[in-house]
Amino acid sequence: MSRLFWIQRRLLPWLLVGVIGAISACNRSGASGEDANAEGDSDVELTTDLIFDNITLEQSDDQGVLRWRMVADRAVYSQDRRNATVEQPSGEIFQDEQSAFSVKAERGEVRQDGEKLFLTGDVVVTDEETGAILKGDEMRWVPETNTIVLRHNVSADHPDFQLTAKKVTVWVDEDRVEISGDVRAETTDSSLQFNGEEVVWLLEEERLTSDRPIRFQQKRDDVIATRAQGNQIVYEIQEQRATLTDDAVVVLNDPPLRVTGDSLEWNQLENSVAASERFTVFHREENITMVANEGQGTLEDEVFRMQGDVVVTAERNQARLQSDTLTWTIPTQRIVAEGNVTYRQVDPVFKLEGPRAVGKLEDETIVVSGGRVVTEIIPES
Repeated sequence: MSRLFWIQRRLLPWLLVGVIGAISACNRSGASGEDANAEGDSDVELTTDLIFDNITLEQSDDQGVLRWRMVADRAVYSQDRRNATVEQPSGEIFQDEQSAFSVKAERGEVRQDGEKLFLTGDVVVTDEETGAILKGDEMRWVPETNTIVLRHNVSADHPDFQLTAKKVTVWVDEDRVEISGDVRAETTDSSLQFNGEEVVWLLEEERLTSDRPIRFQQKRDDVIATRAQGNQIVYEIQEQRATLTDDAVVVLNDPPLRVTGDSLEWNQLENSVAASERFTVFHREENITMVANEGQGTLEDEVFRMQGDVVVTAERNQARLQSDTLTWTIPTQRIVAEGNVTYRQVDPVFKLEGPRAVGKLEDETIVVSGGRVVTEIIPES
């Protein structure tokens, strides 16, 4: 069994009170024993709790390894000494014999010889390594899984962001925090917000992950510039980079673009979007759609570079261009396509093939050049 120890500075007076009370009770019982028997046996029960001021409590495992230590202004023990209520507790929870988390609260309960620890009222849990601070109205330490569970008005303060949720579970042995229930977070500079139902925070790796839908919202000059979401996400906190998978979407207001795919990497610091799988870019004002196997877009200079089975369509003139690679400069709408270029348009109806094409789709100024160029006039039926 694990062991619970306590140290108290003014222990003797309380013990003397208990001893004197016990002796007095025994004497009264002995002096009137015959009368008591005559009236029917009556048991004398001691109901005095053990009360200690300025107490330190410790709990260790079967091998004597310290699991937690707590200091309290006062502790009131039950008669069997298995449970205690404490006032103004503060202390540490240990991992591998090192202090991993510091904790403090207004009140607490120690149950079953230290096997269960409850704290309530302005609970503060601090990760000693990263400095992350978790707060809540209630904390429970679960020894079987070595987890800290916080509930009610839960928040987390990190040097880079603040977060609120309904429940937080800290897996002490794994440096992992599970955050659930109406999760809302915002970076310290308020430039990025995100929300969802469940997020896993890997403390040592400085990473957030989720297999539930997460929605991001980025601001520039207090104006929403970008929205992004995915059914699964991995967010690197220091790099400010999100990998969105499973119906990933990144929507920009300026330029008015919508990028979709199975996997997108959105980098807030570099203001870029990249895809390693087939993805689509749609220009909402020009009604131009581009699809490719992979590519990347630098949003600061508004340039997309796309590779692998590139297909571009323009709704205005029903033009269609195919190539191996394509560079699209959005402010000028200039495209440069290279490798197995095929261009078709409806009015007038014709088809061009060649190794390279340069031009603008919206005004049908496409020049195919280099090597052998084939022009095919398609008569109207």
